[in-house]
Amino acid sequence: MNFSSAKSRINALVSYKKDIKLSAYDGLKGALFAVKDNICTLEFETNCASNILKGYQSPFDATCVDRLKSQGSILVGKTNMDEFGMGSSNIHSIYGPVINPISSHEPRVAGGSSGGSAAAVAGGLCHFSLGSDTGGSVRLPASYCGVVGFKPSYGRISRFGLVTYANSLDCIGILSKAVQQTRQVYQAIQGKDDLDPTTIDLPTGPRLEKMNKIRIGVPQEYHVDGLSSQVLKAWSKTLDVFESLGAEIVPVSLPHTKDALSAYYVLAPAEAYSNLSKYDGIRYGTRAPTDANLYEDTRSLGFGKEVKRRLLVGSYVLQSQEISRYFVHAQKVRRLVQTDFDQVFRHQNPSHDNSFDGHVDAIVTPVSVTSAPTIQEAKNGSFNPYVNDVFTIPASLAGLPAISVPVIDPVRQNDTDDAIRGRQPIGIQICGQFGNDALVLDLAQSLEHALIQEETR
Repeated sequence: MNFSSAKSRINALVSYKKDIKLSAYDGLKGALFAVKDNICTLEFETNCASNILKGYQSPFDATCVDRLKSQGSILVGKTNMDEFGMGSSNIHSIYGPVINPISSHEPRVAGGSSGGSAAAVAGGLCHFSLGSDTGGSVRLPASYCGVVGFKPSYGRISRFGLVTYANSLDCIGILSKAVQQTRQVYQAIQGKDDLDPTTIDLPTGPRLEKMNKIRIGVPQEYHVDGLSSQVLKAWSKTLDVFESLGAEIVPVSLPHTKDALSAYYVLAPAEAYSNLSKYDGIRYGTRAPTDANLYEDTRSLGFGKEVKRRLLVGSYVLQSQEISRYFVHAQKVRRLVQTDFDQVFRHQNPSHDNSFDGHVDAIVTPVSVTSAPTIQEAKNGSFNPYVNDVFTIPASLAGLPAISVPVIDPVRQNDTDDAIRGRQPIGIQICGQFGNDALVLDLAQSLEHALIQEETR
């Protein structure tokens, strides 16, 4: 598949180098990668899929891009996304919706907001891609498109060069077709960066030695209304695989999961309201043709409906008479969500002192309540995009490492286009304690290997 035909079919790439084809590569050297349109690059414009940044050319590469280039990887293009990362279906973009390459009859969403990055990998346009994950924006598209999607611990990968949505939540994430390649990319781009003061140096953390020493937690609060039978089947299958490998499966309780979604949709819009205030027609991006109402006209013309909706929410919850009622309360809920995780994990959270006596090494949950809905369902409102983040947001609020692994009908390296189009994958999430990124990747790789072996029997 060439880039031109892919652009018209799945709309995953918004800018790209022509006449580049996938070929053999060694490790990261020679590997082709694409990055989300909110990650700055010298070679391509960075528009965040928004009219307000149309035509913006960054004078530098983001740290993650620079580090990959230093390893010999080749940047091939920028990927479509929900405008400024606000969305979970990738239909809120000036470039139009991303079409899931695994759609069979009706076009299906690729997930958002990093839908273009997931679709580019699933559609064979690059070997791996980078996205950004604020509340699930890497893991949800990975689940829908049948690829691996990894969100590291907050601060593990530099955000320098990432156009900010919500500072305290944003993470650079990795999408690929295999956990091992995800690990290679992660190792290349993680680490302290003097250009990003939120990056941290952490020890590697525990690794997987013997599966019979691993205890997997299953939170009872994740059995929510609307959980599809297909997703429940994939979840049960995953737990059976881990149990067959020797892990112990135990129930756990994360009681504030039910409040996480509401807290997120207060905190993220509030931070976005602050971060996007600089787009005023004077300092950055698009400028309205008239100076009479420059600020109002610029933002009315430049931002799409979903961005305006979230900015209005952010403006409201930060008002002096409402900030304690909403924003401060949401911050307290966020801490409770983090404490829930600290109380069940065996390993201590290195970001702060705690004396909890947890007992599990990882938590395994679904990524979404259903498989990918159709584009029509996403547009006509019969599908609620906000509720579908219910499983991914808690890990984001706590800053934990989490990965989506395709469990039912995963896309494999040698799949033909026809085989890809006939699949409807389901991703399962493995989440670990803050800083335990290596253990999460180890468990994901063990699961992936067991699933491949099961397929070849």
